[in-house]
Amino acid sequence: MKKPFVITAFLILICAFLFCVSCGTSSNDSTTSTTTTASTSETTTNVTLNDTERRSLKAKIVDELSDYEAITIVDTDHVSISDYGELEKHDFAIIVQKVINIVSSSSESEKIAFVEFETSDYSFVTKDLQSGTFTEKLSDGSSVSKSLTVGELVKECGAEGRPLDKSEQNDFFKDKKRQEKYEELIESYKYNELKKYINKYISENKVFEDDSAYQILDLINPLIKYEDFWSITKDEFDGKTYVSFPETDGITKNQFFDIKLTGTELFIKAGFQKSDWLFFDHILFSKDGEIIYNRKHSTERKVLSGNLIEEFSNTTFDDDLLLDMLKGDKVVIRFRNDDKDENYDHTLTENERKALFCCVSLRITYRDLSDLLFVYNNNN
Repeated sequence: MKKPFVITAFLILICAFLFCVSCGTSSNDSTTSTTTTASTSETTTNVTLNDTERRSLKAKIVDELSDYEAITIVDTDHVSISDYGELEKHDFAIIVQKVINIVSSSSESEKIAFVEFETSDYSFVTKDLQSGTFTEKLSDGSSVSKSLTVGELVKECGAEGRPLDKSEQNDFFKDKKRQEKYEELIESYKYNELKKYINKYISENKVFEDDSAYQILDLINPLIKYEDFWSITKDEFDGKTYVSFPETDGITKNQFFDIKLTGTELFIKAGFQKSDWLFFDHILFSKDGEIIYNRKHSTERKVLSGNLIEEFSNTTFDDDLLLDMLKGDKVVIRFRNDDKDENYDHTLTENERKALFCCVSLRITYRDLSDLLFVYNNNN
C-alpha cells in the first residue's frame, strides 16, 4: 500500500531543490497563493537540453532510483517521473539524498523549465522555477500554488530524513572481494552484470555521492546498450579476453576491417580482397566529402585461391579521429596507390561504424575503469 504523505514529501522536495539549483535564490517566508491551473507546456527559458544531455540526465536518475518503481522521461525542457511504488521513510531519506546529489552536480539543471511527477492519485508540477511557484494538482481536479524554500517544504511535510554519518562511509572498492569481482567483470566486458552487481551494493549499503560505484556506473552506462553487439572469446593460451564485432572479424570480398580488442590493446587490420592488385601505400578517410585523414601505410599482400588477392595494413588510428569521423553521415575509406594515382574506395556500413565506435569506446572505458581502481588503492 502506498504511503501518500511520504511520496508527496519526496516529490515536493525534489521540485523545490530543482528550483533552488536553477535560480540560486531562496525565500524565508512561506506563503500560499491563489489557486491556478498547472500547464506542463509552459517554459521559462529558451535554452533546452540536447540529446546527449537528455540521455545523460536520464541515465543518472534511472540508475539512482533503479530499486524503486519509477518511469523517468527527460524531454528537451522538462523531466517527468511517474508510477512510484511504496516507500518506507528510511528509503525516502536515502532517495532524497541521491536525487539532491544528482541535481546539484548536474550541469543540465539550469535548462529544465519544469519537473512533473505523476501517480494514479495526483500530479505535481513545478510551474515557474524563476519565481519558485510550485503547482500541485489534486485528485479532485483543484490545484494549489506555493512558494517555499527546501527547508520549509521538508518541515511542512514532516520528513526530515536522517542524514548519513560520514564516519560510516563505505566505498565499493573497500572490500577486496568486490575488487576481485570488479576486475573479473571489466576484463570480460560484462557491463550489464557489473551494473547489477553495483546496484545490489548500493541497495544494501549507505552510499555517498562520491562512492566509486557511481563513477563506475557513469563510465559503463553509455556502452551497456551495445553489449549484445560484440562477441567475447578467451584465449586459453595467454588468458586474454578478446572482443570482436560482426562484419569486422576478418577481411573478405565484402568485409574491409578485422578489428579485435583486449584491454587497452586495439588491433585494426584495414584492407580488401579483389581480383587485381592495387599495391596501395596510403589510407585516407573522408567524412561527408571532406578528407580528414591521409597517411602513408606499410602494406602486406597475399595470393588467395579462386583468383583472389588480399592487400591489408595492420594499423592504428587515433581515438579522437575515429570518434569524430563517425559523427559524419557518410564515411569513406580510400586505399590509394600514390605513384599510379589509383584508388579503391569503400563506404563504411552501419555495422562497421558501430564496431569502430565500440572498440574505441571500450578501450577508453577499460582504461578509465582500471584507473579508478588503481587510484583508490593508491590513496587508501
